[in-house]
Amino acid sequence: MNNEPESRGKLTGYFNQVTGLLENLILVSVAFGTISLAIVMVIDLVIDFIHKQEHSFSHYVSEFMFILIIVELFRQVIRLINREMFSLNPFIYIGVIASVRGVIIMQMKMAIGEVEVMDGVITILANGFLILILLVSYYLYAKINNTV
Repeated sequence: MNNEPESRGKLTGYFNQVTGLLENLILVSVAFGTISLAIVMVIDLVIDFIHKQEHSFSHYVSEFMFILIIVELFRQVIRLINREMFSLNPFIYIGVIASVRGVIIMQMKMAIGEVEVMDGVITILANGFLILILLVSYYLYAKINNTV
């Protein structure tokens, strides 16, 4: 009877080791996948630019900002691999980058007449409001963690 709890403890230990290894394998795969995607996107963007593909300037800005978002996700995966403490900051950064991307792209589309002015203004206001909410969230989160 005394061996049963001991064997259960060993089994639990082995299970935890196996799942920990699987988790690390998945995280490393995701890290390589995200950074590979970012590299491929940069190469594709440069090739498009060199060969003068029919893209507007707003397309290039949009792609570069999307690459920035992917790189920030990569950095978050690296934090997970290194077992760093969880933080909302990277996700707030990603939200701000995505919203600023939306504002810039919409302004460019409005400037070249791809979008109706009213639709563009509504989209810019929505993204601006989202940026405001994210910045207030960042401030409150930092204040709670005593980093402001």
